[in-house]
Amino acid sequence: MRGNLLLGSLLAALTLTPNYSAAYDAERVKAHLSDDLVHCTVYYQFDALSAKEGNRKDIEAAAVTSKNYSLELLVALRPQKEEIPKIEADIDSSLKQFAGVIKKEGWSRLTLQYGDLCQKLLENPKARIQYWLDKRDR
Repeated sequence: MRGNLLLGSLLAALTLTPNYSAAYDAERVKAHLSDDLVHCTVYYQFDALSAKEGNRKDIEAAAVTSKNYSLELLVALRPQKEEIPKIEADIDSSLKQFAGVIKKEGWSRLTLQYGDLCQKLLENPKARIQYWLDKRDR
């Protein structure tokens, strides 16, 4: 169920409203949202796999499975064939980062960093769009 909610919410987040019509701004916002999407997809997949295992000792195995699920979802959202290597690289980077954080500082550190961000992205994707639009003005 979380996967369907994530997919629907993130599709909505990547569809910019006409108020943000400037092509440059729209592309920058999409790029930032894509990064958020990669992190949140990997975060939720990693979380689900770790919870299912009952322990978090086998981080590498969870990371491989998470990569496969995340890649499948992200390719569905960004179907341009030429983007697949970038998506894979983004996922690999996130997985390495997450696995390192879990090994060094535990799962709670990752939850502190991504839990609220990902929940807010799911609940209100337009607010995240506005966040990136506002941030460019600073």
